[in-house]
Amino acid sequence: VAMRLFEKAEQIAQELVASSTKPREENANYLFLAGMLHQARRDYQKAISALQTALSVPRRRYHRVYEGALAETYELMGDVDNAIAHYRKAVDSERYSSAYMTQFHYRLGLLYELKNDFRAAAEAYRRFLRFWGTADADLPMLADAKERLRGLEAQATP
Repeated sequence: VAMRLFEKAEQIAQELVASSTKPREENANYLFLAGMLHQARRDYQKAISALQTALSVPRRRYHRVYEGALAETYELMGDVDNAIAHYRKAVDSERYSSAYMTQFHYRLGLLYELKNDFRAAAEAYRRFLRFWGTADADLPMLADAKERLRGLEAQATP
């Protein structure tokens, strides 16, 4: 099943290039899709290269999404510092919040906890909950963020 999904994604990527007047290396949408395919295959260096090139293309309509995908790739590699840096770039440039963007705050909280920066982790969870606080309480990410924040606040209270 996974192989068919990869083949379908590659077909879509080829259609993107065929329908565009831009070459592959200047087509941010194609580069993003290629980066995500490389990420799914765990070829993180190729994913990073494709996503960085997508970010360098002049028309960057989905800049924050590309930054988030790059952060996620670094996170999957275990490179916490680069993951934090790219999630920060994504959320710092945020003009509005979508469900996809909001999860970056949650991811930042987890990464800050790994670095033992509990104050930054708590703030990231608070931002996440500010956006998603009224969502379905049974959402695992929401329940986890609330539990983690409670734990961090209990630690900070003497």
